[in-house]
Amino acid sequence: HVTSGDMGVNLANVPTNATEQAANLESFKNSIDLHYQEGFFGLRSSDGSVETALSENFSVEAYLGYLDIILRNNGNGLHEGEAVSVGEPRNVMLGDSFIELDLKFRVEDLDIDRTNNALNTYISRRVTNPGLTLRDMRIHNERGFDTEGSFGFASVESKIGAVSGVLPSNDAMAMNDLTLQDGQAIYDINVKWDWDLPHISFGDTGKSIGKVFFTDFQIHDTSLVITAH
Repeated sequence: HVTSGDMGVNLANVPTNATEQAANLESFKNSIDLHYQEGFFGLRSSDGSVETALSENFSVEAYLGYLDIILRNNGNGLHEGEAVSVGEPRNVMLGDSFIELDLKFRVEDLDIDRTNNALNTYISRRVTNPGLTLRDMRIHNERGFDTEGSFGFASVESKIGAVSGVLPSNDAMAMNDLTLQDGQAIYDINVKWDWDLPHISFGDTGKSIGKVFFTDFQIHDTSLVITAH
């Protein structure tokens, strides 16, 4: 259980008036703050001849409500996906043991310049977003119909476990290599948050195309499977 050692809340003498109660709640919501900044993130070839910027000037200011990491040790067995939960991946064998995550957080200010600048991609540049810039992005849960008990924090819950019997990639199937693969599953993914995008621009003009706001943005019972190649 990852949380603050000192919430700044007076638990010895619980306040009865609204002003002190509001101050306690504000202390709880802001007890763990973080700020991460990165000037440049990219890829470079092993010989240093080619370098691609994936993002520039990334900065995020956020607050952590708590993070629970639970290790469920149910042995080394496997069961068929979706046998236990609708959020499990289908058509694979899923490990009985898994890691469970429960995260509450708020992003107060996220800025990033010139995302997705990779040129040597399999995806056509006509359908990618070169030079995407975001300003003042927030992720929280302060609006809508699902705010009760969230204290303004966004929520992400998921499980991580081993999978077996995964069909190979399209490339492998084209070569008639139908050897089933092992991998990792992220499943029972449940997300609840509000999402503010007050500035969205493309290219290098810096001119925003407008504002986008999502209220009660939710993902339920979703899974994905990752394998090596």
